[in-house]
Amino acid sequence: MKELIPENKEFLNQESKKALLLLKQKPDETGLYCLQLADYSLKHNLEDQDGRLTTTLEEMHGWKPQEVMNYLESNGEEDAVDWKLVNNDPNELADQILIRIGDNLTLTLPCYPRNLFKVRV
Repeated sequence: MKELIPENKEFLNQESKKALLLLKQKPDETGLYCLQLADYSLKHNLEDQDGRLTTTLEEMHGWKPQEVMNYLESNGEEDAVDWKLVNNDPNELADQILIRIGDNLTLTLPCYPRNLFKVRV
């Protein structure tokens, strides 16, 4: 199937699309699948203690797709997520994308706290 957004052809987004389907979520082809999956994690798995991650994720939906991918892959030598941790688990992929966004916030905002995530119970 042809993707409306070229970046959705990339591996991370194709895996995110599969994960969304496994989680019984309908992928929206007008947005990046990885951000949709990060939204899922924020709603179902991980908790944002102070709201800054939620705000950043909301803003990222308005970025150019290539800027989002550059931000997620800002550590050039590494993939955006640690695929060994994902282990074919769609929830873990969702969490790892959200954690990557949070990790990048700690690098770019000196006052952003580390290890801010709590698992929803």
